[in-house]
Amino acid sequence: MQHRSLEWATVAEHLAERFPRGTLDPAGVPPEDLLDRGPLLVSVSGGGDSVGLWLLLWAHFPVWRSRLEILTFDHCTRSGESTRDVEWVVEFGQAFGCKVHCGQADRCGEGLNENDLRQMRRDFQKKMLRMRGAQHLFTGHHREDVLESLLIRLCRGSGSEGASGPRPRQSWDQNWIWRPLLSIEGSSLQGEMRKLNIPFCEDRTNFEGEAFRNRLRHQVIPALREVSPYAPTQGAARMRRLLEEDATALKDWASQWLAKQAGESLSRVEVYALPRALQRRVLGAWLGSFDQKGEAGLMDQILDALAAGTEASFTIAAETLLNLTAEKIFLDSGQQKQPEPSRPVALPLVPNGTVYFPGGQALRAGPITPKSSETWPLVRSADASMEAWVDVSSLVERNSWDLRVGFRHPGQRFQPLGAPGSKKLAEQFIDRKIPRGERQALPVVSESTRTVWWVPGFPPSEKAAISEGTEYLLHLTYFSISSG
Repeated sequence: MQHRSLEWATVAEHLAERFPRGTLDPAGVPPEDLLDRGPLLVSVSGGGDSVGLWLLLWAHFPVWRSRLEILTFDHCTRSGESTRDVEWVVEFGQAFGCKVHCGQADRCGEGLNENDLRQMRRDFQKKMLRMRGAQHLFTGHHREDVLESLLIRLCRGSGSEGASGPRPRQSWDQNWIWRPLLSIEGSSLQGEMRKLNIPFCEDRTNFEGEAFRNRLRHQVIPALREVSPYAPTQGAARMRRLLEEDATALKDWASQWLAKQAGESLSRVEVYALPRALQRRVLGAWLGSFDQKGEAGLMDQILDALAAGTEASFTIAAETLLNLTAEKIFLDSGQQKQPEPSRPVALPLVPNGTVYFPGGQALRAGPITPKSSETWPLVRSADASMEAWVDVSSLVERNSWDLRVGFRHPGQRFQPLGAPGSKKLAEQFIDRKIPRGERQALPVVSESTRTVWWVPGFPPSEKAAISEGTEYLLHLTYFSISSG
């Protein structure tokens, strides 16, 4: 290792001459009134970005030096190379006389994806913030990271909240993450470090083409630089700032609106009157006040139902329902509505209505359709795995709509069209070789009497099947929210 042969304080000063304090992102440097007397933790992997960050903090903020401490994490990857990087960082920190805190993955990181590795690292960082009584963590994200993250979130379809990251200043579980290098090109920083013969670790996986981020970095972004008349990293940095401004304004606006509301429910009419972007923030913040969260795709469906004026119920969590009625938006606990806590929740299934499930699936009921010559081809071509046409003539005639959708009850029986008799649903699933993990997730459409009408993957029941005497039909469709 090269630490002992270097005058690191001099090295830091030389790098600081190339990157004066004014080149740091001012929003990524904590103001004095936010700094307590505790340690200031710096995430250092050994790579050029994090080593450069440490050197610039050391040179530009001498008053912090006694408080700076290093966090480094061994992901146990690259056939032992990650462990050697940690050893390098330990000696690096010792050269500055600072404390170095090392973490290690609880299982080998080989084969894990980038998100898994990031989560293990974040868990370690949170643990160390707590153990050290610290509130501030510095990371080496730079301007090129902004462009990569923006492209990734573009592909995911993120909103302004997600697309405005990484931010120079981020609140994180009552702590702060600071990113002073967001105004600096990472390639420029590492280039100057090489000119100054400043050593750092090279992670070979950053140059391999398997990870999506790597393909963006080595294939897409170079092509973008070549064809664009603009500087992509500068444009991405400005776009990120503008998105952060919009996201912050909408968040504050939603908080002010919610602060004026009384009670645990919301007025549907008042929420509907808001712009859709604000509706999304209001409902998200409102759910958060109950420690609940709506998945992005599910939130889209809630807003669609709100706009369409339909009444609907959405499964937010295992025992929590979000209900849209003509007047109110409110949450219900499934346990409160069921006399037996273990009994699955069953929701009304009405024409032109949709019921959403937490796994990302939904079941939609179409309008009541009179039987005609045009409907028969549709009935015959229905894909039993995802759709069914059922006879609702009896419900229409007695003007009593009691169709419901829920999940399988113990002992519940079902007789699909063409079967010689009824059997327990559990046995039907075994006969169809439906994987055990999928059985409880399949919705069951039934009358309030618990007579099963349809389960996706099966034909409709004998009772609900279309016949010559059918007068009114209902089309049921089971679909994934992402494709529905």
